[in-house]
Amino acid sequence: MAVPPYTEDPECSRPYFRQLRQIRDSIAARALPMVGMDVLSMGMSHDFEVAIEEGATCVRVGTAILGNEQDLNPSGHRGTQRKS
Repeated sequence: MAVPPYTEDPECSRPYFRQLRQIRDSIAARALPMVGMDVLSMGMSHDFEVAIEEGATCVRVGTAILGNEQDLNPSGHRGTQRKS
């Protein structure tokens, strides 16, 4: 998995994603025995669209789905705290 330096602008991640795809492609072209290169994991919630455009087959979008750690209640769970 590739995680480029964080920036507010997802487009700044593009060169990193592009380079990783190129590296993956060059390794895959070697057809090395017992080396699978079918998964390209790169991109997270803020830049996954750019990652997909650059060839990602796996992205991490936890924050986009679950929210930030600040969204946890004091018990460590998301949402409202249950009362006993």
